[in-house]
Amino acid sequence: MSGMDNERKHMARTKRQRPSPPPQETVTVKTPPNVVRSEGITGTLAMILPMFGSMGMMAVMALSSNRSPQMLLMSGAFMVAMVGVAGLNIYRNRVQHRDAVTGSRREYLTYIATLRKNARKAEDMQREFTQWFLPHPADLPLILDEGSRIAERETTDDEFLLCRIGSADQPFATELAVEEESSLAETDPVAESARARFMASYETLESLPLGVNLASVSTVQLTGRVKDVRGLARAMVVHLASFLSEDHLKIAVLSKDENMSDWDWVKWLPHVQSERIRDAVGPARMVHTSADSLVDLLPDGISDRPRFSPDEGVRNCRTS
Repeated sequence: MSGMDNERKHMARTKRQRPSPPPQETVTVKTPPNVVRSEGITGTLAMILPMFGSMGMMAVMALSSNRSPQMLLMSGAFMVAMVGVAGLNIYRNRVQHRDAVTGSRREYLTYIATLRKNARKAEDMQREFTQWFLPHPADLPLILDEGSRIAERETTDDEFLLCRIGSADQPFATELAVEEESSLAETDPVAESARARFMASYETLESLPLGVNLASVSTVQLTGRVKDVRGLARAMVVHLASFLSEDHLKIAVLSKDENMSDWDWVKWLPHVQSERIRDAVGPARMVHTSADSLVDLLPDGISDRPRFSPDEGVRNCRTS
């Protein structure tokens, strides 16, 4: 690939805008159709009893007319025709009922399919939106290599100190509500089952990125296995260092001497450089085993800050 092609590819990536937020709305799911009742045995009897009555009259007339062959033949043909008409009407009623049930279900299932299509689109938007601000730690090297998003956050951004801490099942941004229905209504079981499955599928979304706004908390305590805790702490530090400049974020590490090797990598971050003390190679790194010595490396004014409060934390971020 030529240098010009590489440059064009880089420009195409850097021009990518942040994704649109997912729709924050309430969708009311319609009530399933009521059960389509057939006429049942009552309707069938109401139709065929008059026919059997006519057939009985023809039988009486045929038997009372000296058993004329012509009369017997006509009566037999009439009864066969009446039985055929009765059978056709019963079959027609069954087909009409089946078509009515199928049509009612098809219409509602098409409606649910449309809702599901829209919900999937909203889910994709929600995932893309959260992954943009809270990318997986494995994606951070690619983001840093591409370069356009380094130190992109400003103090006025809502996500200024938003930091990924993992993933979890979270509510769907689009709220699904059920349309009010009569307590006496008897809904179609197939349609009701389709609605229930749809509602259950989008009650929560699985494995969405989970973050914490550090401006709203005074302390974040990580507990668990040492390997997992250090991995999460490392991911949080890299996440914040990727999206915030050293002018907006300072990182200091206080660790036991035997654990210092686990934090040796932070010396390459400009965010750990002290503004107050320099050593032989330049600004000293704010990494130490002594709390008193670390305080001397911190920026001026840290010790003069008031006690933390969530509102003040957010306000300080926006005005600093």
